[in-house]
Amino acid sequence: MAFADDCTGMVQDVHDAETFLQLVQDYATAAGLRLNAKKTCIMPFTRKVSLGKLNRIRTSTDYQVLGPTDRHSPVKLLGILQGASITPVERLSAVLVKMRERCAIWKYRARTLRGKVVLLQNIILPLLWYTTSVTHVPPQVLKKVDIIVRNFVHSQDTSSDTACRGKFSKEWIFTGISKGGLGLTPIKIFIQATHLKCLRDGIAAANEAGQAPRFTGISKGGLGLLPALEIFSDALGSLGYGFDILYADMKSTQWSGIPEYWRSTLRLWADLQTSHGTTNWRDFTQFMPLWFNTHFTFGKGKLPLSMVSKETNSALKALGFVRLHDFVEQFGDFATAELLSTLLDEEDFSRPASRTRLIKDTIARFGLIVPQEGPHYGPVRSTLVESACHGWSFGDWDVIYMANRHFVRLLLEARSHQALPLLPLDRLHLASFTPTDDTWCREIAWDQHVLPVCADLKFRLQHNTLGFRYKFAWRTEVDTSTDCVHGCEAIEDAQHLFWLCPIACFQWDIYLAPFADLTHEDLGWRHVMFPGAFQLRTSIVERFGDFAIRATFNIVRCCVLRALWLHRNKRLYNPAVSTSSQFVKHHAAAYIQLHLRQYRRQAWKDGLKKSVKWVDHIGMVLGMVVKTMSDPSTIPTSLPSYSTATESTVSTVSSASPIATETLPDLFRTLDLNRRA
Repeated sequence: MAFADDCTGMVQDVHDAETFLQLVQDYATAAGLRLNAKKTCIMPFTRKVSLGKLNRIRTSTDYQVLGPTDRHSPVKLLGILQGASITPVERLSAVLVKMRERCAIWKYRARTLRGKVVLLQNIILPLLWYTTSVTHVPPQVLKKVDIIVRNFVHSQDTSSDTACRGKFSKEWIFTGISKGGLGLTPIKIFIQATHLKCLRDGIAAANEAGQAPRFTGISKGGLGLLPALEIFSDALGSLGYGFDILYADMKSTQWSGIPEYWRSTLRLWADLQTSHGTTNWRDFTQFMPLWFNTHFTFGKGKLPLSMVSKETNSALKALGFVRLHDFVEQFGDFATAELLSTLLDEEDFSRPASRTRLIKDTIARFGLIVPQEGPHYGPVRSTLVESACHGWSFGDWDVIYMANRHFVRLLLEARSHQALPLLPLDRLHLASFTPTDDTWCREIAWDQHVLPVCADLKFRLQHNTLGFRYKFAWRTEVDTSTDCVHGCEAIEDAQHLFWLCPIACFQWDIYLAPFADLTHEDLGWRHVMFPGAFQLRTSIVERFGDFAIRATFNIVRCCVLRALWLHRNKRLYNPAVSTSSQFVKHHAAAYIQLHLRQYRRQAWKDGLKKSVKWVDHIGMVLGMVVKTMSDPSTIPTSLPSYSTATESTVSTVSSASPIATETLPDLFRTLDLNRRA
């Protein structure tokens, strides 16, 4: 691999290193360049190297020659630490340091939970993906990465060796957004997908070349492919070559000699082929391997051919036939009893009956896969890559066309069923409520028309991750009150702060009024938390559309919830601020007006006339209610009918209205709390 300022070469034998360097020197001389011998390093990738050859090169040249155990001068290839004695933990330790540094820089850049996930996916975790895509990742490294991710999401110290106690279960971080989570791909699954993608690159390169390609670059999968095929062939012994290992189940100790990176990847490949593989292997029975093949097994234990009849099978193995095509290539036809009788020597068996039984059983087994149309004659591929060209597929995806995202999706589907973390509905006083399966998909669709900070507050509320005062009752060393910050003689929890508190009641009396006649039931706390729980009247849906009504309801509830929460925090952390329902009202009104204008603009652009008509109407009604509700007792007795909705623009709400400073007892006298209980 030649770059602008250096050149990297890989040779099979260290003896060829000098020859390669001489070729580089010849090129440099012809180009007017000079090879910097002091920076040139010769390094083995494995401990299986001749120390004598290394010593000879060290004494006869000026190059830096490292031995298998030398660690004082680390070498990097494409930014990844290399060396025969470098462990995966050492290789990844520097990556973890960089991740923590980047977390410290971006810790306060995201204001929402989903924003933190975006930073993890696009800025922090890519540091890890680059190295782990070609490196085995030990469990202890995965644990450290998990701690970094959890602490970053919860805005805690990412340099800590222990995970902080989060405000919600860590499973929500890795649960899909369509199921109520944050949608971060599990670290282990993404790493496994990159490993499978590396194997896929090798398969695709072999399909393209029709033979084992030379070093064609990482993007093509050629870099390191030949050494990997040699490793596979060594593990298969005389019973297979190269990519024949794609058919093996990888469960026996025979494969312990394969490096952990490839062993774990091939084991995962075999498991996925068993559970999700759709390869039409019967089209390749003449060319697929016989001895280690998950499609060619016997008995209840599904043993491969290499594991059955061990006492007599050794004689058959010694013949060196790996696939049915080997018989065709040498004898012009598939194996027959007469042919095996000729090939198997009687002296290799303790008694003639054993030889006869082996021949009979072998022909019967071969008969299960012998093509009915007869043998295929013609040019064949290299035995190293033959099995890579057998049309491998998972589901509807051909392996050679799969991207990393496809492997991620496949691995997520292949996971054993994992129960979703439970929503703390009992803490939200909704223990008897069960969200429907499409709840979160609908929430995501509605949130497209809401500012992220508003949607984030709603998400935290639904998962009970907000810092309500009741959660701090355990503090005994300091005087910590659990009562509502607005002076209510009630414990502050989600339902009280956002629904039962007089400040909240005042807001909902205003902002739920336009939606009161749209449903078959009274709107309550359950509907504010999960709007999908109420059913709209058929006539209203036909006139304005279901999505437009629910999207505007989502806008209203998110803006009111945010206004209530910000006012609560201002009251909590600044005691000089007095409780004011009017302040919350104008704050929410300004946010609602902003959102409705943007939603109307988008609906008009998309040609959604029903949505535009509904936004105009809801804006007019809300404007009327907000303007007349300077006092809780002045709620309008009638609102404009939905049948009179026009194409008028959204009514404006003056943000310059004076902020009321009424006291809490006044609110209790003016608000009817009984219907909220």
